[in-house]
Amino acid sequence: MTQQKKYKKKPDGKNATGRPKIKLTPEQMQQLEKFASCMTIENIAALFDFSDATLERRFKDDPEVLRFYKKGFNKSFAFVSGKLMQLISEGNPAAIFFWLKTRAGFKETQVVEQLPDKIAFTLNFENLQDKD
Repeated sequence: MTQQKKYKKKPDGKNATGRPKIKLTPEQMQQLEKFASCMTIENIAALFDFSDATLERRFKDDPEVLRFYKKGFNKSFAFVSGKLMQLISEGNPAAIFFWLKTRAGFKETQVVEQLPDKIAFTLNFENLQDKD
């Protein structure tokens, strides 16, 4: 009779198998905050040498990881927004239109007038007089 392996059990009663969860070090948490300001989740995960799905799972499993990511992202968002508002206050039309389109819901529309395929008209020659 072969002996069965005993697996550690999770709190929900299921077997705890598979790879151990990746835990970010304090140094990686600082890097995450820094990189979140200018890189995608996919790029950050690649720098840490794991998949973007793994990083997204860490966001769900560890609120501290998500907090560091959001903090970094929001810092860059605040910086860029500040620069945009500075340009708007200086009267920069491109910045004003960009803000109106992205934040205030304005849309540029182009009216295209369609002409009919055929134009009907009638010429009346009865009232013409010869001026000789």
